[in-house]
Amino acid sequence: MMKSLGLPSLLVAMCLSACASVSQNTDQDQSSISYMQGLPPAAEHLVSDDISWTRDPEKAHWANRNVSQIHNGEFISKGIGRPTTLMVSDQSISDAAFIDPNGAARPFEQLVGGLKADAVIILHNGEIVAEHYYGAFQADDRHQLNSLTKAFIGTLVGILSTEQRVDLDRPLGQALIELSDSGVADATLQNALDMTLGLDWTMAWDDPNSFRVRSFQAGGFAARPQSFKYANTLELIAEANKKNEHGREFAYQSASSELLGWSVSRATGAPWQHALEKRIWSQIGAERDAFVITDPAGHGFAAAGMSATLRDIARFGLMLEADGFYNQKQIVPAEWISQVLRGNEAVRNAMKSEREIYAYGSNFFYHNHFRVFDNEEGEFFATGGGGQKLYINQKNNLVGVFLSNNPNRSEVVFHIDLMRQVRDYLSEP
Repeated sequence: MMKSLGLPSLLVAMCLSACASVSQNTDQDQSSISYMQGLPPAAEHLVSDDISWTRDPEKAHWANRNVSQIHNGEFISKGIGRPTTLMVSDQSISDAAFIDPNGAARPFEQLVGGLKADAVIILHNGEIVAEHYYGAFQADDRHQLNSLTKAFIGTLVGILSTEQRVDLDRPLGQALIELSDSGVADATLQNALDMTLGLDWTMAWDDPNSFRVRSFQAGGFAARPQSFKYANTLELIAEANKKNEHGREFAYQSASSELLGWSVSRATGAPWQHALEKRIWSQIGAERDAFVITDPAGHGFAAAGMSATLRDIARFGLMLEADGFYNQKQIVPAEWISQVLRGNEAVRNAMKSEREIYAYGSNFFYHNHFRVFDNEEGEFFATGGGGQKLYINQKNNLVGVFLSNNPNRSEVVFHIDLMRQVRDYLSEP
């Protein structure tokens, strides 16, 4: 038997499990709570917009839930409707044993905490079977999503392309006139969706002149040096040279997501986050406004700028799991989600030399800003640096969200193995 809780009762019920998690992580709680405290805070406890906090686990634990205090940005309104009610299942998996990365059997709640999670929620058949918060993190805290932001901009492009507001096959040099003589002039928006741009886009974090670092500065995520000459990411992309044939190889680059964002902005006449607010965020019955980091002119950083609450990301996942139908309306065209899962020969060929094949298996591919495991099961996911994860399995009616502060790549990849263990556990008679 399942029980339906209204919002106040649900918050109380979830707090019971959350408080147990917090009490087991008091050291982490105290180490993070000193940041940005005091009037003024001590110099060693300052967290600034120079992006160094992303490399400091203690600072990141504070900053991940307080991005709007250290970066310029804009709130994405949840709208005026009531939040959609989430159901709580009597079939909790919190105390069920699963195998951790070291091969030991551990209760789910403890196992996830050992993966440096800030919060996790698992829903089966649309109902919560586990929800936990760790350290100082609480249910109403927004969490920085990093590259999980890409799932939102990719989905938004899907909506607008179905409406023929954007043309996925039009050369970018024609769609965005600033790029007419650039390295992406003959690339398409579909290449950007599939991360198959053949750009010479250096990705090193330790090189201040790499395109990766400069894109974060141009997009508002990192402080700009005084000599910085780019007003926005579009100006930066215009200087990147073509390296390979577009569409041939998978190349994970922030330029791809930024091109999606700029294409939406030009098609709608406003920064892309306004279209996201209208088309998605205000439609899913979110509990809180989301937030997006912006450049000085107010354009959202599509590659990694969003933050949102755990439950609201879960609502977005439930919408995708239901082929775009959620909160009594068709929010995303079902055919677009089917396209994501089907993939095509081109995106499969593009992944052949990619390292993620070794982590996720030979059937894995990237399409329309999502990673797809098993198109027969409708198993796909989106991920962000530090261990942010949205997992969806349509056949098994399973949605999972992990919000983390974990730089260990192998432990972050393990989220998928854990979700498959959960899938198998819940499918047992």
